[in-house]
Amino acid sequence: MLVLVILVTTVGCGRKNVAMAEKKVFSAEGMQITLTEAFSKSEMEGYTACFDSREVAVFVLKEPFSLGEGLNELSLDDYAQMVLEANSSKSADRIEEIEGRPFMEYAFYNSDTKEEYTYLAAMYKGPDAFWMVQFSCRTGQYEQYRPFFLEWAKTVELVTA
Repeated sequence: MLVLVILVTTVGCGRKNVAMAEKKVFSAEGMQITLTEAFSKSEMEGYTACFDSREVAVFVLKEPFSLGEGLNELSLDDYAQMVLEANSSKSADRIEEIEGRPFMEYAFYNSDTKEEYTYLAAMYKGPDAFWMVQFSCRTGQYEQYRPFFLEWAKTVELVTA
């Protein structure tokens, strides 16, 4: 019994809390974000980058201005409105702002895992592209992680790739 308790304690202490771990800077194609050491960079089809942890995932999408004529002339608010309309099938119903940065929140039921996830998606305009950075966790944990999502969203920096 004592061996089991020691084993469980040791394994449990070895896990990094995603929010409390040491800060770590990640980058991808002209974007950088400060998360924590609990994250690792991974690949996800359809996204520019993905940063994953046990509890939280961050999905990054770069939409270069070269995708469409006049895209570079859109304002960040225009882009945010287009993102909202493109996600109308989800529960996103409005754009909000954090320190002048547009974001939206929505929930998505994953029928493969049979779990609901809630997302906070922040939008950015860089020198050569629009970016959407989505922070996601299980809906039941969202209120716990939302303050961290908002802080991490503020750390995004964009440069030309």
